[in-house]
Amino acid sequence: MLQLHVPKDYSLDSRTFQKMQWENPFLYLRKEGNAILMEENSIEFDKLNFVELTFPRVISEGLYLEIDELNPDLKKIEFHQNKLQIHMGTIAFISAFSVLVGFVIIQWNRKHKFGTAYDAQADFIIKDGGHKIPDIGLVKGRLIEHINEKGFIAGTPSLIVEVVSNKYALQQDLRKMAEHWMPNGTEIGLVIDPHRKEYHVFEQGEENYKSFPFETIFEHTKLPELELDFNALLVEARGEEE
Repeated sequence: MLQLHVPKDYSLDSRTFQKMQWENPFLYLRKEGNAILMEENSIEFDKLNFVELTFPRVISEGLYLEIDELNPDLKKIEFHQNKLQIHMGTIAFISAFSVLVGFVIIQWNRKHKFGTAYDAQADFIIKDGGHKIPDIGLVKGRLIEHINEKGFIAGTPSLIVEVVSNKYALQQDLRKMAEHWMPNGTEIGLVIDPHRKEYHVFEQGEENYKSFPFETIFEHTKLPELELDFNALLVEARGEEE
């Protein structure tokens, strides 16, 4: 079960709540005060990267910020229009793998001075108004150029990396890349799947993404000298000998 606290002044009357249940057929919803309790219906939480909760109306940035503040125990929360995404936990080797991928990108960025690298704590306000959090984001230019008056990062990273944390949830990350990051200006998107040992490359202007096995080292002309050997990084993340 998941619990989401909402502000006291957010209406959760019976009509609103009934509409919310209709719009979330994959969840059993109930309320306790100003908390929404979510239980599994036709989905299993442990097979998801994130649980998506549809609200009866568009979520404002102010409401999103209040919800985020009221729920410090939740890993991370994103929103887009009237949909709130609550991210699930990550198993140990996936977390270690993500850190290693980020480390290689950061080291490359320090050498080539491409821009500013961000981890999964960074909250981006993308062009269509949604708040999105990548596993790794690389933005051209200096840090100060990206921050808006509220302290959030305005705009979309040139390079986005999403690591598939749950082996059943690859399609969620592919949709997130295709529907949110790429249409809002990301130039290169990587969805890395350590469970199947493959990765998927999205490029601006290309209709379809391309898939590669981990044996193929990732390189790109727009990221000169960056090499990501996902096989080697996965071995290191698992603490194994090559």
